[in-house]
Amino acid sequence: MKICKAVLLSMLLCVVLVNVTGCSNLGETRAEASRRYERILRINTNQIGHDLDLIFMMDKPSTLTPMLVR
Repeated sequence: MKICKAVLLSMLLCVVLVNVTGCSNLGETRAEASRRYERILRINTNQIGHDLDLIFMMDKPSTLTPMLVR
């Protein structure tokens, strides 16, 4: 019974520790995490724009006319 309590207590301690520290690095400050999230958001937004250009075929000029269309 004491072993069961010790195992449960250690599991609870691990859960609390992971919850407190999160998935960030131990040496990462709040400002660094904020910059990282902003960079990820900027990259994802740019990628969505590139994907939409590809879907609507706006990523390259049309070959339907011999004249240059701008």
